[in-house]
Amino acid sequence: MLAKSFPQGLDDPDYTANLDILAQGLGQGTVLENLAKLAGSGLPGLGALSEAVLDLAARETGELARFAEGKIDGIEALKKIVRDVDFRAKRAEKELQQLLEAGPWLIDPALTRLVTANGWLDTTYERLAGHLGIREFAGSDDRSRPDLVFLVETIGRSEIVIAELKAANEPLNVDHLHQLERYIRKSEAFLTQHGKAHVRVRGMLIGSRDSESGSEKVKDLDHRIRRDEDSSSWQVRDITEVLHRTERAHQELIDVYRRIEAELEEGTDSPGDGSTQ
Repeated sequence: MLAKSFPQGLDDPDYTANLDILAQGLGQGTVLENLAKLAGSGLPGLGALSEAVLDLAARETGELARFAEGKIDGIEALKKIVRDVDFRAKRAEKELQQLLEAGPWLIDPALTRLVTANGWLDTTYERLAGHLGIREFAGSDDRSRPDLVFLVETIGRSEIVIAELKAANEPLNVDHLHQLERYIRKSEAFLTQHGKAHVRVRGMLIGSRDSESGSEKVKDLDHRIRRDEDSSSWQVRDITEVLHRTERAHQELIDVYRRIEAELEEGTDSPGDGSTQ
């Protein structure tokens, strides 16, 4: 539709320039703003293009909302399993890891790119080198194995998230945190060594919290959390708290999707000249 608006069609220089405007809008979520730029150029046929893209955006937004609602149903089901006595009684660490590996959005909606799952740190480094554009990578013999490692990339920023999971029948203690801190330290050293010190490394320790435990190591962990967590690169979370947080995050996404959906429907129904919609 866009090409038909130009005398030379696909070969028209102005077509390429305006295509960039449209493509950037689709990729960055600024569809309405960029369509307004195109429509403001007064080119014939852009009204139809605007309507087509608005309709597509409305349908995709509705699908995203329904998808998020389905995820909330899954979170509710998992919360029931976590509350089950049998889940707490047996070592379910492996099952929990497999579940979160398949659905990392259960931890955080932003976690979409899994780097390694229970893989050697050497393998993690090798894969990160490929993702981060590190051309010369010297292998190591490190046989540490973090449970889950993710790469989160946004515009102008990259972040590595290391999630360490512990069995539900064993309360989290300070030794578990030390293990996570060791992974963070090693990863930061690798990034600094290869000129990527600007890439942040963040850690999450997930398992069962027991604030009433008489264990000294559990008390040591509670002390570290109170003293250091707000200013540190790690977080400690009970699995039930993780699920509550991600459920709220998905509900917020649904609210945003529904609001955008309503705005898009209002935009397509508004009266006026089709060439400027």
